Amino acid sequence: MRIMTSILLMLFSSLSLSAVLSDTFESAALGVKKSYRIYVPNGYSTEKRRYPVIYLLHGWGVTENYWADNLGLANAADALNLQAIIVMPDGDRSYYSNSVSPVDYASCLSEIRPMKNKSESRASFCVKNQKY
Repeated sequence: MRIMTSILLMLFSSLSLSAVLSDTFESAALGVKKSYRIYVPNGYSTEKRRYPVIYLLHGWGVTENYWADNLGLANAADALNLQAIIVMPDGDRSYYSNSVSPVDYASCLSEIRPMKNKSESRASFCVKNQKY
């Protein structure tokens, strides 16, 4: 999947426009595929410089898509001429931390969908290894 992100970055960078891209990766620590969004600024790959990276962690009840799809992240970053990469990872409903009481993976898969994040499948929501 990193290859797909690299290809997308090359395509968008040739246009020298900012972009919000989506991709997934296989997390060895969690034992499942996780998704993420990434914002790259205007001229990202046309310049031979390093960019700071900002990580935006979503809250309870929303996904990694919320920043870009509901809050207009790209428009705000472009208006500020932000010269940074913004990464928005999927953190499920974990607050990016381990639970005090571990959840059984098989039980998680068999339960009904959560009230929030209804669009997320159980297979991507439940994690085999809770090691955030």
